Amino acid sequence: MSNVYTLSSRIVIGKLEIRSDLNTGINKVVIRKSVEKNTDTATLYIPRALMLKDRLIEQYIKEGDKVQVWLGYDGRLQKEFEGYVKSVATGYPLKIECEDEMYKLKTAVADRSFEKATLKDLLNHVAPAYSKQYFVDENTSLGSIALKNATGVQALDKLRDYGLLTYFRDGKLCVGFRYSASFKTYVYDMRYNVRKHSLKLKKARDTKILVKAISNSRTGKKVIATAGDKDGAVRTLNFLDKSKVELQKIAEQELANWKFDGVEGTVTGFGYPLVQAGDQVALIPSSSYQEFEGTFTVQEVETEFSTSGFSRKCKLGFKV
Repeated sequence: MSNVYTLSSRIVIGKLEIRSDLNTGINKVVIRKSVEKNTDTATLYIPRALMLKDRLIEQYIKEGDKVQVWLGYDGRLQKEFEGYVKSVATGYPLKIECEDEMYKLKTAVADRSFEKATLKDLLNHVAPAYSKQYFVDENTSLGSIALKNATGVQALDKLRDYGLLTYFRDGKLCVGFRYSASFKTYVYDMRYNVRKHSLKLKKARDTKILVKAISNSRTGKKVIATAGDKDGAVRTLNFLDKSKVELQKIAEQELANWKFDGVEGTVTGFGYPLVQAGDQVALIPSSSYQEFEGTFTVQEVETEFSTSGFSRKCKLGFKV
């Protein structure tokens, strides 16, 4: 990116809109998205002394306000985040913590016990008002599930035991494995559009781990399935009323999240392209880093927009 570009932003908080450059609007925005977490977050830093109609800007902002963050260059903006104000810290500058639509599911849901729940049953109970997108069979059996004094997010976190994650995309509650079929692939040429990196090679054989999936039945019978290295660190997952076949599948899926050929570390590019967690990055290496050639999954993305520029730091994982 050899040309000079002007940074542009549009921040909407409740009825307040800040559309300006860095000199009169925001100090910094940091947005974090990860395949390991069901909640995307954004932290906004805004000059506390900023005035609007003879009132300090903080007087217009309150917890629960709807938030949109648009960032870009030369007035060409892309929506980077949508959610709600979680908290406001009245320091210098004003620090506003935000969460995506999961914020609305951090309230209690009605207690309920499912004797034989399906994925669809659980999601419809926890989030009946939202459209759903399933990247796995919606009728996947979850077995016995009891919800008592649980928030919506706590209920959805139970799906992690099955190797499943829930997250919001374009207003829909999505459920699938860490890397869904809806990914996009972006090219990063390390000679031209990579600002810096901390990559190092990772081999599956170097990670020693044993995944142990255990199911206890109501009659007291215990079923165990394992996957991985017998001499590795043990990761234990516990379930109710699962068959040996179901447990083996879960153990192998969890193992794949820990043992893989790929890279560790991050690669930092510019604001464009708009890479998301769960996408893939095809690296074109420079002559000094030929070992990094290939396409890798993106585990996490941290987007930063500030007086230092507009960057997107991607944490990479296994090689496709």
